[in-house]
Amino acid sequence: MIDRFQAAALGDVSWLDALDGFARATGSRSGQIIGLGAAAAVPFNWMTEMPPESVTDFLDAGGGDPRVNRRVALGGAAAEGRILTDGDFPAYGRPDDPLELRGWVERYDVPHICLSPLIKGEGLLVGLAAMRTHRQGHFEAEDRKVFARLAPHIRSAVRTQMLLADQGSAVLSGALAALQIAAFICDGRGAVLGRTPLTEPLLEAGVHVRLRGGRLSACNEADGRLLSAEIVMASRGGPGGLAGSVVLRDVAGLEPLLADVVALPRERHPFALERPVLVLVRRPRDRGPDAARLAVAMYDLTRSESLVAGDLVEGLSPQMIADRRGTAVTTVRTHVRRIFEKAGVTSQIELVAALNRRL
Repeated sequence: MIDRFQAAALGDVSWLDALDGFARATGSRSGQIIGLGAAAAVPFNWMTEMPPESVTDFLDAGGGDPRVNRRVALGGAAAEGRILTDGDFPAYGRPDDPLELRGWVERYDVPHICLSPLIKGEGLLVGLAAMRTHRQGHFEAEDRKVFARLAPHIRSAVRTQMLLADQGSAVLSGALAALQIAAFICDGRGAVLGRTPLTEPLLEAGVHVRLRGGRLSACNEADGRLLSAEIVMASRGGPGGLAGSVVLRDVAGLEPLLADVVALPRERHPFALERPVLVLVRRPRDRGPDAARLAVAMYDLTRSESLVAGDLVEGLSPQMIADRRGTAVTTVRTHVRRIFEKAGVTSQIELVAALNRRL
């Protein structure tokens, strides 16, 4: 049992497999590891022997909100490692419980619980629970002893996983450095967790990107807001992959770079409040002709509009496109507006991201 949790931390077995053994050892139907963040956020909630929709229903019922769920409130107030069970708080299903939460408990038949706050960190509480059905009944003293005996080992495994995830950022930085890529690994606030050597010239030049209090930002204020928004979106988002591309102009608005924002896989960081984000900074490749052809096929653009679309993918501003094409900037802006309408986007960033995903 203990070995299975350490194996889960090392990626040899799944956490759900380890939790299933924990549930059986405590005489319970379901084992649970849950993350609770600020503003009732639940970044992860693993429950064995429960239907997939139970997780979404739990959120809809306010299960992660301490103002709704007394178990969350009392568990959050308890000391790290303390064991709480039916005798420490009223069972689910009391008449004064919120209707939605009471309905969730009844629908999935988990009225009895034994829980412990495993780890209480900045902005994140990791909780462990065993849940029983009406038929299985209350947790007795012996069941609580089994839970208490296993909980410290599970806490150790969770901490191991977190430590390995932190080291993983350094390993990834090293791999990217070997590939000669300028990349930053950031958390959802833009704080840099790791970076490659090729970021040094960019930071020393101080015309495209910079670090402020350890956080990645763009020197151009407007681009900085877009970059921060893309990082937040990726860190909170669903499937991994390209979340967006941001055009990074220097302080004079010339010689743009592109920042591709990529969410790292959740399975590598299962106990993180937010997913780490990879920001790849590069010079625009000569993708204009390919982007132009793709845009024609996807959005039925005219030849002039397709050329402008290709220039937008290269990171050029309307004024720069006008200078390149020898035309008025008002004409370019008209093309841009029509491209956005046909592509169903509202910004250059959205257009670039849509085309980059297919190039």
